[in-house]
Amino acid sequence: MFDAVVFAAKQVSERRDPLVRPVIILFSDGADTVSRNSAAAAVQAAIESNAQIYAVDLNKPGFLSKGSSTLQGMADATGGRYFTIGEGAVKLLGDLLEDLHAAYVVTYQLPSRDIGFHPVRILPTRNLNLRFRCRHGYYQRMVN
Repeated sequence: MFDAVVFAAKQVSERRDPLVRPVIILFSDGADTVSRNSAAAAVQAAIESNAQIYAVDLNKPGFLSKGSSTLQGMADATGGRYFTIGEGAVKLLGDLLEDLHAAYVVTYQLPSRDIGFHPVRILPTRNLNLRFRCRHGYYQRMVN
């Protein structure tokens, strides 16, 4: 599973379109037994490609496994969203499309040009009941 995410992130990076927001939709039980890459490497690859992971958990509804928390973590880290297959295909697809349609892009001036990973947090200032989904950070690369 982790190798598949790294591969998908590479494909997204190579086919970059500035007018399209990249998304990886991952259908899995969250268990990985044969990947060469780790969960952290998969998340890093997705963040570097600016892709969000929308994870669909294929585990039995009501059964949270270690794989379920892995999928949740990957979705959260990339600003994506976690779904369970028990929600049904129609609701799942409707929620996913609504989420993509209602998204906003927030830009800001970078506080530092240091190379490497920089964490990001977006918090509400007035209505503390609001919840924002965003990736956990970005990678600053060396500029030629």
